[in-house]
Amino acid sequence: MSSSEITPADSTSPITEEGIARLRERLGAYYGSGPHFIDITADDIRRYAQSNGDRNKLYLDQSYAGQSRYGGLIAPNTFLDLAQHYTATAIGGLPGAHAFHAGNRVEFYLAVRPGDRISPTFRPYVMTEKHGKFAGRMILVDMEILYRNQRDELVGKAHGHVLRLSRAEARTRGKYQAQEKEPYDDEALARIWAAYDREVVRGGEPRYWEDVAVGDRLGPIARGPLRISEIAFRGWNGGGRLTGAGGRVLGAHFYQFEEYMKRPGYAEVDDTSGVADHPHRGHWEADFARKIGVPGAYDIAVQRTAWLASLVTNWAGDDGWLKNIWDEFRFFNVEGDTSWLTGEVTRKWIERNEYLVAIDVTCTNQRGEVSAPGGATVVLPSRTGRGTVPGVRALQSERVTTTAAAMR
Repeated sequence: MSSSEITPADSTSPITEEGIARLRERLGAYYGSGPHFIDITADDIRRYAQSNGDRNKLYLDQSYAGQSRYGGLIAPNTFLDLAQHYTATAIGGLPGAHAFHAGNRVEFYLAVRPGDRISPTFRPYVMTEKHGKFAGRMILVDMEILYRNQRDELVGKAHGHVLRLSRAEARTRGKYQAQEKEPYDDEALARIWAAYDREVVRGGEPRYWEDVAVGDRLGPIARGPLRISEIAFRGWNGGGRLTGAGGRVLGAHFYQFEEYMKRPGYAEVDDTSGVADHPHRGHWEADFARKIGVPGAYDIAVQRTAWLASLVTNWAGDDGWLKNIWDEFRFFNVEGDTSWLTGEVTRKWIERNEYLVAIDVTCTNQRGEVSAPGGATVVLPSRTGRGTVPGVRALQSERVTTTAAAMR
C-alpha cells in the first residue's frame, strides 16, 4: 500500500447506528492480548511504584522484600494495568468515537514478580447508551479483562467502564470551558508537603484484624499538585511497550502513519503543524486536551486507582493483602490539581478462612470535588494465627515463613 493510495483519517466520525451495531456484535467474545503481554523486570516495578509516588519498600528494595512473606520484590497490585488497560478499547467498532475511562473494579489473586510474563484476554460484555452534558449521546461499554501469568495462573481480573463519545461534540458543548488552573500560595503548598511528610507506610509491622474497628480512618495522603512530568512518567511506564492508557499504537513513524490511515477518526490534527496525532497527547498538552472537551492536560485516570491503592496498602502493612479495589472517575484531574486521598473502615467479617475489612475510599481535589469515589477490600492477618492471606502461590508459601506461622 503506497501513500498515494490512502487518504487522511476523518477526525469527525460520529457515533452511528452502524458503528453501534458492529460493536454490539462483539459483545461476549474474548480477545487475545496479541502483542500486549509484558515481561516484568525489577526496574519496571520500581519505576511504576515511583511514578505513583508509592514509597512501599516491598516494591523498591529487594533486600527488604526478601525478608517479607513474599520472599522477594513484588509489584503493586495495580501494576496489571500496564499489561492491558482496564478499558481494553482495542476491539473495533465506533471508529472515530473517543474513549474516556469512567471507572473500574479490579480483583487481585497473586502477587506479580520480576520474571513474570502477564498475558491478558478481554471481552466487552455490556453496552449501554447514555446522554450527558459533556458530549450528548455516549455509549458506555463494560469490559472484563483476565490477567494470566506464564504458568497460566489467574493473577487478577478487572472490570473497566469506558465511555465512547464524539470529540467534536464534547469540544462544541464546552462543559469545562470556564474551568481555569488555580494558583497555589505558600500556605497551600506547605500543607501539601506536610501531608507528604506525615504519610506512613506501615511496612513490616502487622496490622491485625482484631485491632481494626468500624469507623477507623485512613489518611489523608496527598498526590499533587499534578504536573506534566508525572502524567508523562506514568504514561511511559510500560517500558515503552505500551504507550499508556488510550495510546494503542506500538511504534513510531511508519507505525503511527499506518494506524491513522486505516482507522478513521483515530487521530486529531494539530492546528499549528497540520499533522495528525493521537488524542492521547491531550494528557500532556492543554491545547490538544481542549480538542476533546477537557479543560487542560489531564491525568491517566488509573493513576487515581493506584493512589487509592497506595492509601490502603500503606495502612494494611506487608502482611495484609489488597483483595479488590473499585473507583469511578467523575471529574477530570487536570494539571495543577491536588488529590487528597482518604478512607474509612465500614465493615469487618470472616469469610472462607479470610479475615476481611471493607474500606470506603475517596479522592477529592483542591476544589472540594470528589473526583473518584470508591471502595476496597483487604485481607488482614489474625492474632489467632488462623486464616489465610492471599497473594503468595501455594508452592512458594511452603518456603516462605509468614508472620502468622512464626507466632504459632
